[in-house]
Amino acid sequence: MHLARLFIFVSLFSSVSTFGQQESLYSHFWNVQQFYLPAMTGLENKHEAVVLARDQWIGFPGRPQMLNIQYAQRLNKINSGIGFIYQVQKIGFSHAHKAKLSYAYHLKLGEKQLLSFGTNIGMIFWRINPKWITPNSPPDPSLPGDTLQINFNADFGISYRISNWQIGLSVTQFTNRRKTDVFKWEPFCHLQTSYRFKIGKEMELTPRLLVQTDLVQIATTANVQFKVNRFFQFGVMGRSVKSFGANFGFYFLKDFYFGYSAEIFTPFISLNKFYTHEAVLSFTIPN
Repeated sequence: MHLARLFIFVSLFSSVSTFGQQESLYSHFWNVQQFYLPAMTGLENKHEAVVLARDQWIGFPGRPQMLNIQYAQRLNKINSGIGFIYQVQKIGFSHAHKAKLSYAYHLKLGEKQLLSFGTNIGMIFWRINPKWITPNSPPDPSLPGDTLQINFNADFGISYRISNWQIGLSVTQFTNRRKTDVFKWEPFCHLQTSYRFKIGKEMELTPRLLVQTDLVQIATTANVQFKVNRFFQFGVMGRSVKSFGANFGFYFLKDFYFGYSAEIFTPFISLNKFYTHEAVLSFTIPN
């Protein structure tokens, strides 16, 4: 049975190819599940705070840079979880700030089964402030200038967990659209799943999969994480948009975790530059 589940992970990972980046791509995606899958809000810990920073393709002009800050709390008395998310994303001339409130309802179906429904609701503040160099004077009026755009945003998701297996589905970036909008936010669908194999008292092997699509293109990120003991873990990842990497992390002061990953986009291998770095710091209090 374990081998069959692992085969499903590998098959799904190898079946997809390309993706256009509008939604964020993270190597440590399981640390920011609340961002992709609001049904995970408050599901795994009593308190959870996460800061994740990603600097993609360092040295490449206009490279994507992201900062994700989120917090979630479990409310056992009402079988719910609440929290918030704040994300900053910079790509080229544009900056996007996403501020959301999170809520999830946890429905216990049995001793080892849990169904959760969740939503993130907030605003997206998007700004572009380009500096154009054109041969014409004055510049072409069709080129966008300094623009601030504000959109309402809503995400919805569902998660199911039985024993050591979890699977979730969500749709993010539902926004109000106006004819005057310069930038169009597209809805994204996310499928996330994981299975934790326990090896002895402390060791664990956890394959994870995140599939993202805007119904035009698709990206899959697969990660296999090996927890050596209660202090240290490491893993490898691959993404269908031609990148792969490795990570390690360690626990300290009982409730804190620090993780780091390095990633390379395969078309840049021959250049020996434009690497991607990602770091995550989290604080958790278990249930």
